[in-house]
Amino acid sequence: MADYENGCHIDIRARQQEPGKVALLVCVYGSDGKMISEETRLLEGEAWTPGDALKWGTDKAERIAGGASDRG
Repeated sequence: MADYENGCHIDIRARQQEPGKVALLVCVYGSDGKMISEETRLLEGEAWTPGDALKWGTDKAERIAGGASDRG
């Protein structure tokens, strides 16, 4: 979990479900601990690895958290 200046927190998780499928969970929480956003995805394709999914999910969560500074 990462913390940001505006008080938001992100939690990103990825796991290989089977070859060619990675499950991704992207959560963003406000400074009060309440969930702002939760997204689950099943990324399909041989090119996706858990590491790639984590990078993609982190970028998405950071964009959400950056826009959520007035929500916390």
